[in-house]
Amino acid sequence: MAVHSITTAIDNLATTTLHRTRRQFADAVFKASKFAFFMLAKGRVQTESGGLSIREPLIYGKNQTVKSYSGYDRLDVFPTEELTQAAYNWKLFAGTVSISGDEELKNSGAEAILNLLKAKIMVANKSMKEQLNTYLVQTQNFRNSKDFLSLDNLVEDVVGTSQSTVGGINRATYTWWRNKFKAGSLASVTSEFRTFYNNVSEGMETPDLIFTNQETYEAYEDQNAGKLRLSDTSLMQVGFENLRFKGATMMWDTSMSDTAIRDTATFAHQCTYFLNTAYLRMVMHRQRQFVMSKFVQPYDQDARVAQILVAGNLTLANSRYQGALRLS
Repeated sequence: MAVHSITTAIDNLATTTLHRTRRQFADAVFKASKFAFFMLAKGRVQTESGGLSIREPLIYGKNQTVKSYSGYDRLDVFPTEELTQAAYNWKLFAGTVSISGDEELKNSGAEAILNLLKAKIMVANKSMKEQLNTYLVQTQNFRNSKDFLSLDNLVEDVVGTSQSTVGGINRATYTWWRNKFKAGSLASVTSEFRTFYNNVSEGMETPDLIFTNQETYEAYEDQNAGKLRLSDTSLMQVGFENLRFKGATMMWDTSMSDTAIRDTATFAHQCTYFLNTAYLRMVMHRQRQFVMSKFVQPYDQDARVAQILVAGNLTLANSRYQGALRLS
């Protein structure tokens, strides 16, 4: 097969292969992360067509015109301000698939090229799975401003007056935009969970996900040994061990306990998130939802490269129904 024919075949096969598997590729990346899979299953992974930023409308006040009246009482028609917006930047990440000239020559048949591409895309898929999960759970101490926002960005494990700016709104100034936080004892994890669950709840608004680390999860199991414990069977079927606590699903993740990621100095590696995911979204850009670029040849290499491109971010629309419980 001529070199030009090999080049054309790679372009065609790469385009066809990833086009056919793009949805499966994206699903596989999300399903590899416990948190991302939960968001996907709940319909919290959504696409948008663009804009300078990702906007989330927020309710921060009440309509003060609502009141009782009788007869000819005048009704309050004075306009009130109870809505604002949080703005989140689009974040980009990518994985590169490369084929050297040597590999092209050794895999010159169409079937060989296809197998080579599938193998390389599979490796990229695995790497992007691991990276996305790291983005979502790593602490601010071990990340840079280009990364997707993590739970640690959106739900902070510090007191309200020390919380930072999220979505362009300063939590130190605007108390209504702060999440709940409590420091407690790992020795009484069940009691801590019960109290904090109630602290984060308000009426029908309750956490649906408790996302924790191995130490806290096992401490809860130890303290409830021999008692009836329910689980979400749909998550168990895909291999994600979980327990039910009140109305929430409780799961642990290895990265939440990884001392290379978590800030052990402040016991943040033992942080447990109580999340109402109705107000969390994983937003993906329609034009960058695991899209593969064309293969191009660098001017100084006997190789061809293409990128698998992603644009999006993790966003939050309501903070007061989210909480971080730090146990030590």
